[in-house]
Amino acid sequence: MKQWWYKLLGCAVLLCLLAGCGSAGDYAAPEKNLLVVGFSQLGSESDWRVANTRSMVEALCEANGYALEFDNARQKQDNQLAAVRNFILQGVDIILIAPTEETGWENVLMEAREAQIPVIIVDRAVAVEDESLYLASVGSDFLREGQRAME
Repeated sequence: MKQWWYKLLGCAVLLCLLAGCGSAGDYAAPEKNLLVVGFSQLGSESDWRVANTRSMVEALCEANGYALEFDNARQKQDNQLAAVRNFILQGVDIILIAPTEETGWENVLMEAREAQIPVIIVDRAVAVEDESLYLASVGSDFLREGQRAME
């Protein structure tokens, strides 16, 4: 059990640091010793989003102990919900979501919980009644940033 949490912690640290290894085209094939990560990106609408995807792909590479299953939702929540459900069916070890919308996530997050797959929300927030449906959220708190700027 401890090994699983150490790998999960390593994944979170890698997401924060976005350490690179290899090219954006290197998608690792799942192996028994790799942590399989399903990442649903909301799209590729901007240079920032493309760079964010590239950083995630580089950080979640085989050399770092990960096999990445990537999906581009093309700015459609329905595509993203389908991708997350596909990750659940595949039995990935962890799911990362850069959500297209704040609402509409309760059902799929509950499905991930029932499958015992932790979810990390990245970049944008989700509005759910039960925040324990996801493990962590890595992103900006723009309201707090604005308040700090005013201070």
